[in-house]
Amino acid sequence: PRDEQKAILREHPSLTLLLSGGAMCNDAVLESDKESPNRYVMIGDPTEGALLVASARMGLPKPLLEKAFPRVAEVPFESERKRMTTLHMFPQTMEEVLPQLQQVWDWQKYVGRSCYMSFTKGSVDGLLKISSEVWVDERREPLDDAWRPRIEKANAQLAEKGIRVLGVATRTFDEMPDPVEAQTVEKDLIFVGMVGMIDPARPEVKDAVSTCRAAGIRPIMITGDHPL
Repeated sequence: PRDEQKAILREHPSLTLLLSGGAMCNDAVLESDKESPNRYVMIGDPTEGALLVASARMGLPKPLLEKAFPRVAEVPFESERKRMTTLHMFPQTMEEVLPQLQQVWDWQKYVGRSCYMSFTKGSVDGLLKISSEVWVDERREPLDDAWRPRIEKANAQLAEKGIRVLGVATRTFDEMPDPVEAQTVEKDLIFVGMVGMIDPARPEVKDAVSTCRAAGIRPIMITGDHPL
């Protein structure tokens, strides 16, 4: 229900920034189902689609976000980096900023200027290596020896439950980075938070593994996910 959505975002304003970053740093799209206009179909990577659905269900649809913060550049995902980054221009007026987002950032410093904001999503471990701050209670704090192990512990706890975890980070730029590449964009980030997704193995996996073991075959899993 919409009232419940608003209540959750009021209680946890930083969730708005996390969901928005996950939706904007994203190449998937949600489109109306031609056979059933009240339903949507996802086009693109299923993990990115899950982030879009989560954001849209909280009243933060990607089209509205990108209308206010148009994407101007991207550093594509690479398996070596385990992350991707998109660069967005700030809105020209406060009216363009969604009301939910107005609570979680000092937009007045940037709106109407030729400033840019990046969102980076990827492995939590990788983001922590390139972040210098953390977003706490609608403000930036140093990513110090108190926060770093706390985030790592939360990431491990989710991974141990079989949850696929992605981190989201952000930063601002007074001018367009030149060139737009990982070395110039993915540094001194503000770690915003983590998103956990249920990603269960297919039902037939258990029997397949049992059959292999019974036949004397040792299964080995190769994955880009967290080892836990």
